[in-house]
Amino acid sequence: MKSASFTIFLLIFICLLPVRNALCAEEETDTALTTTTDSLDLTTHAQGPKKSAALAMALSIILPGSGHEYLGRDRSGFNYITTDVVLIFSYFLCTHYSQKLALNAYGYAWIHSGAKASVNNSSYWSAVGSYLDVQDYNLVMNLNRTPGQEYSAAQGWNWDSPSSQGTFNSILSSSHRLGVIGDFVLGGMIIDRVLAFIDVRAYTRNLQIRPQMSFSPQSLDFSLVGSF
Repeated sequence: MKSASFTIFLLIFICLLPVRNALCAEEETDTALTTTTDSLDLTTHAQGPKKSAALAMALSIILPGSGHEYLGRDRSGFNYITTDVVLIFSYFLCTHYSQKLALNAYGYAWIHSGAKASVNNSSYWSAVGSYLDVQDYNLVMNLNRTPGQEYSAAQGWNWDSPSSQGTFNSILSSSHRLGVIGDFVLGGMIIDRVLAFIDVRAYTRNLQIRPQMSFSPQSLDFSLVGSF
């Protein structure tokens, strides 16, 4: 249980890394200085050739960080890509072991109780983990006036001991916990893409603003041109 809690905490910390990237995103600009005979022009403009904002945002949705790399923001791009790779690996790891533990639990139940059913029949396996045999389960269904939920003798089970049933429930519970962690990781992958998209969108909008200042002995003029 402690290891599962630590794993959840670690995955939440990983999911918060993109927030740090978005808050610490830096705008890279350079300054060009041009001198003429009677005036001084100071212009701030974006580095490098003009990039497509739409392409950068599309890349961020496909693979967070690739849009940043496209815009030349290598450090932020590396952070986003690393986070997404870790989340993808964690998701497949949790999903794989969740399914493996579930199969182990069903096999254990078949050996110690004779239970057998489709792997996707979650209500059946829940009943197997809650009742020692199928007769007890069917009796409760009759008392609840839900005979349609009874199981036939072919689907029956009879645990050899309560401890075996407890072991089955423990294995199945571990499988469910890993499945829940996998769902959280999947949510983190979605959040990572949303934050990368928002970060790239804000960055490309800021690049559209180009402050220009010109100074001459006769006048001082400052203008801000851009598109919103």
